[in-house]
Amino acid sequence: MRKTKKSLLESYSFFHFDDVKEFETFLQNEYEKGDEKIDYVDIGGILYTMEEYDMSGKTISYYNKRTGLGFTVETQDRYSLLGFSDAEVCEPYEVGCWRNDISYID
Repeated sequence: MRKTKKSLLESYSFFHFDDVKEFETFLQNEYEKGDEKIDYVDIGGILYTMEEYDMSGKTISYYNKRTGLGFTVETQDRYSLLGFSDAEVCEPYEVGCWRNDISYID
């Protein structure tokens, strides 16, 4: 059976926030380790795709191909008991390049 684009999208988790600060507060206070992975984040009407995460638990990168903007989420170690409680989300910045092996939604 071949998955349609719609069924592929339905298998991912989408999160919507008004701004970066609201996303940061959500990670620090509400997001629990082991919750759904945050594949896509809508911040202020721009849909960002998770692009990369490091295995040491310190950085997750998101990117929007249409606008050329990206941002990172940084923690001391998201795999520790603290999880994302110390998360810092940087303001979106111009990236200028993207990965060819990722299907960006926008």
